[in-house]
Amino acid sequence: FPVRAQCVNFIDPPHTASDAPSAFLPFDQTVDLSIGRPTALRLIGISIAASESTRSPELVYHAVPTLLGKKLEHPKVQIFRKHYPYHNMTYDESIGQIVFEHPGGVLLTVEELVAMLLEYARDIAENHAEKGTILRTAVLTVPHYYGQAERRSLIRAAELAGLEVIQLINTGSAVGLNFGVFRLKQFNATPQHYMFFDVGYSNTVATVVSYHVGKHHYDGVFGEDPIMTVLGVGYAPGLGTSTFIMLLRDYLAGIFHQQKPNIKEDIFQNKRAMAKLKHEAERVFTMLSANNEVISQVQYWV
Repeated sequence: FPVRAQCVNFIDPPHTASDAPSAFLPFDQTVDLSIGRPTALRLIGISIAASESTRSPELVYHAVPTLLGKKLEHPKVQIFRKHYPYHNMTYDESIGQIVFEHPGGVLLTVEELVAMLLEYARDIAENHAEKGTILRTAVLTVPHYYGQAERRSLIRAAELAGLEVIQLINTGSAVGLNFGVFRLKQFNATPQHYMFFDVGYSNTVATVVSYHVGKHHYDGVFGEDPIMTVLGVGYAPGLGTSTFIMLLRDYLAGIFHQQKPNIKEDIFQNKRAMAKLKHEAERVFTMLSANNEVISQVQYWV
């Protein structure tokens, strides 16, 4: 099942009577984890964007999987830096990765951050599996347009998370398989065609597949079963829900300048104000999915 966690946050932990690591896994897509030393508390999940990122945006890392296998000059990295200009990012040629300099001097690679998300996903899966289940292997989905650099980077991140990747599968193929496996009795010798649209946070993919019952042969064994064929894939790597959210954020910032002409400070340069506007833009975006109009307001911008 897909796990939509897109951000990682580090904050100083509250003082407790014990420094022993502890882990808690509620069912609400937010998990508090000690990461082996009492000097940091790691928070992963959707609710981070609604809380910590509006107070200390430089401590929160959004959409880090989009940076896998890329250099600083890559268009997606440029978009990331435009959306989150407060992060100090460099590229380490020796390891071929983008590195974040976390406040306090800690260096975090993109693969390390993605590994944390994969650990989070593994914990969710183990929590929903039979008691005592330990997951060591995984099949991971990747966008169709991922090249070898991105795919290898993801595999390395999985290894850091303690997972053995037995296969990478394109997201469109995974959606098609998930759709077809529950409808096996509906297919016959006549091909049936479907188009699946996947509008994600940072990209949009359309996949056309066909299903039909046909003969096949594998490892010396012949059979007749439903067969899925991917006929075509179209994608827009830079077009996702985040595109609309950022446009809404900038629109709200422009409205603020129109309504408050006496305020000389450029709100676009205020990281906390822009983080709060992004949170409000996400709310407005969600509300407009079901409504024609919505009232927007933000208090205590700075």
